[in-house]
Amino acid sequence: MLIGIITGLQVARVFPAPPVFSDRFGRLTHYQSYENNYFASLRSFTEHVARVVDSGRTPVIVLGDSAIRGTCAAGDNVWTARLQQHLALVDPSLSVINFAQNAGDLLAPYFFYHFYKKFPQAIFVLGWHHTNASMLRHPFHFWLTSEIILRDGRDNPAVAIGLDETPINSTSPTEWLSLVMAAMNIVAPYLDLGNHLRYWAFGNLSISSQHNPILTSLASDTNDEPEISSFTAKPDPKFNTSMSQIYWGVVESLKTFVERPRNEVQKYFDKEYGPAYRDRLLIVTFDINPYFAIPAEPQVLAARDRYWKLLRERMAEVPGLNWTALTAGAGELSVDDFCDIGHLSVPGQAKLAERVANALSAMPAVRNRTKKQGVQ
Repeated sequence: MLIGIITGLQVARVFPAPPVFSDRFGRLTHYQSYENNYFASLRSFTEHVARVVDSGRTPVIVLGDSAIRGTCAAGDNVWTARLQQHLALVDPSLSVINFAQNAGDLLAPYFFYHFYKKFPQAIFVLGWHHTNASMLRHPFHFWLTSEIILRDGRDNPAVAIGLDETPINSTSPTEWLSLVMAAMNIVAPYLDLGNHLRYWAFGNLSISSQHNPILTSLASDTNDEPEISSFTAKPDPKFNTSMSQIYWGVVESLKTFVERPRNEVQKYFDKEYGPAYRDRLLIVTFDINPYFAIPAEPQVLAARDRYWKLLRERMAEVPGLNWTALTAGAGELSVDDFCDIGHLSVPGQAKLAERVANALSAMPAVRNRTKKQGVQ
């Protein structure tokens, strides 16, 4: 029986990994998330990129959190779908792949370094928050960081930094279990096989009007998400006060980051995203909803704007760093460009798409490609 099980799992390798990215949705499908317990393996991600490369296209891999994923927009209004339209005018062979997901800002560096070496032609767009220690391992994504740790080891800079800052033996038993599951999946892809069956047969569970369970395939999921075109404040003053506290907490972290000595900012990026990895990487930052800063006095708002201005100056001083930002203080984002405190509405995502398209077009790795191909 054991031999039969092992043989069956090895045979499973002939099946393609179930997809996590949908061309129809323009991003990761929403069932690839911790909310519904769908854990795609690393193979699902790498095989999709490999198919793009094999087709002769150049992947533009987008990594980050739910805001970078494009929450609050759907279909062609997702910012990366708009980005694809912009880039088609620059280089039709560029193919945008949005791998951003909830809490994915902490996962992004692990993905970035893994894909950077595996796909040397890829371009990367990475959402970055100065508030986060970017190499931490988040419980939401233990199953993916565990695979990358086992496959890459310390050759992956994110793994090396993450293990130094947070050794595995200092984390919960959940990560140990994830490491064991990842190791088993590498040897015999049971996770891929299970996900394959869920994707094509019975991954969605719903309840009928007669209270009977209904199983449908994940492939039939329409991924309909509500679109929001403008911001509506909640009438609850306690809620808005708590959001304002979050807002000014982010500003305080920005202040802490930009007021460190110039060489400390450069040291940070030399450690996190060293010079050898900057040629194909664009880092993206944007402000959070200025509505929650409105109660502040004018001098406090002016200080916030100075911090953002100083951040631009600090980032420009880091050699070879490709970086762009959208801020409310510079008049680039308004209240209605957000759907809540941190996610962009449909108009806000249109602005983000245009800004990122312009920044990518200016990067030597993209500009040199278009020159070689004669694209104007």
